[in-house]
Amino acid sequence: MMGIDDKDDDGNNEYVTAAPSNDPIDTNVVTLPLNISVSSHHHCVVCRENVNSTCTVSDEDRDLLFMQSNIFIPKGSRCCPDHVVDGRLINDNLNKIRPRDIMQTSFSATDILTWLGKFRNHYNSIRYFDFDPPFSMSESDCYNLTGISKANFDHLVKLLADSNIKNSSNRSFRNAVGLFLTKPRLGISNKVLTTIFQFSNSQAVSRTLAAVRQAMLTHFVPHYLGFNHISRQEVIDNHSSPLATQLLTDKPNTVVLVIDDWIAEHDLAVVDRGFRDSTGMMRALGLDACMPDFLNGRHRFDALEANRSRFISKIRWVVESANGRVKHFKWLDQTIQNTTIPQIRDYLQIACALVNAYRASAISSFSNYDQIATKLLAHLHEPNLLRTRLNNEVLRWSNDDASNLVGFPILTIDQIRLITVGIFQLKQARAYSEEHCSATDLNNQADFPLQICNTDGQLIRIRFQSRHSNAKLYYTYIQFSTEEILNSCCDYPIGDRQVG
Repeated sequence: MMGIDDKDDDGNNEYVTAAPSNDPIDTNVVTLPLNISVSSHHHCVVCRENVNSTCTVSDEDRDLLFMQSNIFIPKGSRCCPDHVVDGRLINDNLNKIRPRDIMQTSFSATDILTWLGKFRNHYNSIRYFDFDPPFSMSESDCYNLTGISKANFDHLVKLLADSNIKNSSNRSFRNAVGLFLTKPRLGISNKVLTTIFQFSNSQAVSRTLAAVRQAMLTHFVPHYLGFNHISRQEVIDNHSSPLATQLLTDKPNTVVLVIDDWIAEHDLAVVDRGFRDSTGMMRALGLDACMPDFLNGRHRFDALEANRSRFISKIRWVVESANGRVKHFKWLDQTIQNTTIPQIRDYLQIACALVNAYRASAISSFSNYDQIATKLLAHLHEPNLLRTRLNNEVLRWSNDDASNLVGFPILTIDQIRLITVGIFQLKQARAYSEEHCSATDLNNQADFPLQICNTDGQLIRIRFQSRHSNAKLYYTYIQFSTEEILNSCCDYPIGDRQVG
């Protein structure tokens, strides 16, 4: 028989005094079989390893495991320090604890009252989404609600520990942070947040959001946003694309697009056509500005202009990537109410700081970037000879089927990426193909009609609909051999480029 030793004096006093003073507590005991975990000062209750340095399992974790899994951890049991964060067992480690024996355990009436009180308190404290220790929320639930992992959430809470946010009757400090992160991540109203986080009213939610927002701006944002949080050299080392540097400059220690105190003469500012009125000022300030060309009333760029524009679009994709990362927070990707307009700047700064802090860098080197850079540079000033041929010759075409192109080369994914100098076109290819086949008879196998030149069996063309206008159709021309794609061009404005 094993006497239970996990008495909670405060809990006992509460429930003993609640009984009528003239009714003595029954001194009889009841004996129950319990699943008992490992109990030792030298063996970990989680992994059961023999360790010298251990931590005592908290009463809260002992109670929680007993209520959830019917496994009793004797008082004074130990565990490895790696299993504990802020004095509480990590939830995954708590769930790894398994019983060692089934032992007959004696409970007094006071013990029973104590446990009933603990069960009642645990039931009353249950929330739909709880960020408090032991942080039993799953990793996927935490990410779906907040946009960051559980480890990132713990790191953020530590950064905000010195703020003025305190526990209140409505929420704990950690749940206040979880509530705030859920707001921009899901873009839901304060009334819905009131229900999800079980607040008394939406005004309490508003006050909590305002308090956490100010704490984030003071204790978090300055560490991960702005020109003072990162050095020029760190940008060069970790956030500059080798491809961009190789394409746009022959100086390896050059930053592509920098501002204020970092600026060095002849740094490169890659911009879109919306900056057409500002490029003169940029050059006057010592920057080298790169911007795509304009059609100026023409139907198509020449090869050199198209190639130059491709250089810029190949580098500037990171801007669209940044926009996509910000729109990961749904509040910033929807119509915003007039009453919250003054808060847009704050939420945008916080969202950008969260991206900088907890998302991987958008710039990453890939295996064949040097081949792509070499190809782009080699073809920059080359005219498109296939376009010249199409302009100078009158070619006749016959409808055929793709299955008859027995001499068309079979390309590896690396060869295709070298042709397209990236993956954006590859991602668009399926949608183009599906749209091209959508007009076929659904009762028959989908075909992909194309035309073959009557005088050159290794020259084909395919008609595509414009992505931007249903009224426009373009022909794409491909010259090939049995080993590779020799040349290509298209009728759309930048279709004559030689660099993807």
